[in-house]
Amino acid sequence: MQDCDWCNLSEQDKRFLLYDSPFWSVFLSDEQDYIGRCILVLKRHCGSLPELTDEEWKEISANWFARWKTA
Repeated sequence: MQDCDWCNLSEQDKRFLLYDSPFWSVFLSDEQDYIGRCILVLKRHCGSLPELTDEEWKEISANWFARWKTA
C-alpha cells in the first residue's frame, strides 16, 4: 500500500530490525519512552487484527504472546 508508513519503511528505519520471521518483523522503536520498546510489524498490509490469517495468528501467539507470559 503506497500511503502506509509500515509497508514503506526506509532503509534508515530498517536498521532497527531486531528479529525477522516468515510473517512478522520486530523493530526497536526509535522513540524509547519506555526502554526496550519494540514494534511488531506484519510483513503485508493489514488494516485491522480481524484481517490476520490463521497462520499469522498462530505465529504471533506461539512466538510472542507465549514469551510475554513468561517474562
